[in-house]
Amino acid sequence: MRLATFFLINQRQGFIWHLMRATTIPILALSATIAASNGAMVIDWVTTNGDAGFTAGSAATNSPITTDADAETIVGSFPEVSLSEGETITLTGSWSVVGNTGQIPGNQIRWGLFDAPGTPTTGSGSGYVGVWAAASGNINSADGSTANPFSGSASATIAAGSGTLPSYGVTYDFLLAITRVDASQISVGGSLEDAASGSALISWPETTGTPAGGSFTFDSVGILLGGTTDATQATFSNVDATVTAIPEPSALLLGLVGTLSLLCRRR
Repeated sequence: MRLATFFLINQRQGFIWHLMRATTIPILALSATIAASNGAMVIDWVTTNGDAGFTAGSAATNSPITTDADAETIVGSFPEVSLSEGETITLTGSWSVVGNTGQIPGNQIRWGLFDAPGTPTTGSGSGYVGVWAAASGNINSADGSTANPFSGSASATIAAGSGTLPSYGVTYDFLLAITRVDASQISVGGSLEDAASGSALISWPETTGTPAGGSFTFDSVGILLGGTTDATQATFSNVDATVTAIPEPSALLLGLVGTLSLLCRRR
């Protein structure tokens, strides 16, 4: 992960590893003080714009396969979460679009985390509030004022980005991370990488901004397959949303001191 949040985890883990070697503290005793994570598969996909279908029951899983990839928006669900200050929600997965050749034009592939207007159902696409990223484009916040959650007229740019356009028939890993900073702000970051080589097409450094609509609640993932993709199928794999809470340095230190004290008393 390139985000500062995850660098912070790695730095703390490195410190704890050196401490463990010096004190023989069990790994499990300390791992709980680093971060608490809660992951969820994104399932029950529906089409909210366009006429995309899904193959072989894949819509019920976190690896949906569409039967069309041209002017479609699909939405999957996960248990609702409301971020507390310092918590991060991270969307990960992979995708590949086939049925055409060369590079996919423009910012035709978009993915985002949203607070949906109730449980998403076929044909219902209005009222989505959240954050979305576009391949070789920006990270934007959606205010929920239009039927299309990815509409440019209903969004504001949080983080600018540019990079190489993705290609048809190639599998890419995508990531979008949102951290609640305080009562009114979020920080966002993300990446799109070639799954085979690990090379980055585009990455967004951690950037702080204000979410449109002021929402810190998420319960769905949206993916847009733009009108000029002109492709026959999109395959998505292992689409997951994970919430991570990172303790403040003072809380982490208190946890370490408590663990050390307990071990000393046992000795």
